[in-house]
Amino acid sequence: MASSRRAANQTADEEISDSVPDWGKVVYEAILDWNTVVVLAKGLNLKPRREVDPAEFRCHFSLSNNLSREESFVFTTEATAAAQEVVRCLLPRSIRKNNTALAEGIRVTVSRVEDSSASPAALPSVAKVYNPKSHGMRGEGEGKYELCACTMLWNQASVLKEWVMYHSWLGVERWFIYDNNSDDGLQDVADELNSRNHNVSRHVWPWIKAQEAGFSHCALRAKYECKWVGFFDVDEFFYFPRHGGQTPLPGQLREGYKSTNVAEGTAVINHYKYQVWDTFKAKFLRRVSTYVTNWQDDHNKGSKDRAPGLGTEAVEPPDWRLRFCEVWDTGLKDFVLGSFADVGTGLLPWERSSSSSARRRR
Repeated sequence: MASSRRAANQTADEEISDSVPDWGKVVYEAILDWNTVVVLAKGLNLKPRREVDPAEFRCHFSLSNNLSREESFVFTTEATAAAQEVVRCLLPRSIRKNNTALAEGIRVTVSRVEDSSASPAALPSVAKVYNPKSHGMRGEGEGKYELCACTMLWNQASVLKEWVMYHSWLGVERWFIYDNNSDDGLQDVADELNSRNHNVSRHVWPWIKAQEAGFSHCALRAKYECKWVGFFDVDEFFYFPRHGGQTPLPGQLREGYKSTNVAEGTAVINHYKYQVWDTFKAKFLRRVSTYVTNWQDDHNKGSKDRAPGLGTEAVEPPDWRLRFCEVWDTGLKDFVLGSFADVGTGLLPWERSSSSSARRRR
């Protein structure tokens, strides 16, 4: 059974490789949202944080599994919104009239209409429409989770337990983990967290520099399971210095509502952005390589993707430990040690293995 599955996966990979020669121009995900589909694509080259005229785009749908045959895309619909790597299109009319759930599994691609007199060329696609409503983990009649969290990470399995277990204590009930090509045993950590009833799902997300698109994908998944969802990184920790926490739910920020700033004495987000040198160097090398072939080149030296003042040398600065410390505050550390550490061993919950916890319960 395992051999046949590997063979099937290999065949699928070969088909994709043959039909998608340029991974910088490809439709890579598509997710159903009511009577529309949200299509995520590389190669649209849209400006960040700016919507464009959706009339420039079309979506093309197919019932065929042959990615290389352009004529296999038999339904075309108009886009209703477009920004960065995200294009939202109407579903084909026949599906909208009957049952939108039927769209799941249909292949989809997108094209940009640059010349109305010419037939637009569709991007290569490896995307099939995904229906989040049919994949939710919440049982029938249980209602939605009050608070969920979504993050995207790469090779941060070593800190995931601490981040999840701490924020679970604050009230997060459901976790969406988008895995950006990790190879450090992330699934094992997710399995251990689930064995401790933390409700973690790992979603493979191999696309580099696609955090905004990934979070859009996550938001559409979470809307069927969660009342509220937070988007933050595993080096960001919510902290309530007065230990009061938040009791009432905030108003939803639609027309007629307003937001308010929270005093630092009430709530703080600690962001441990640069971390220890070896961890930072690995993360930085991967990030800057998107723009620069060699991180020691002067090209794009002023990019926001470079650490301020780091320059082009892969050598730890002597003041690295203090260089980006805006506030020297051990409040969160002291609170965690005082509230979570085992009295007998001094270990924190995420430092104890699930097997030792099981033995202790017995």
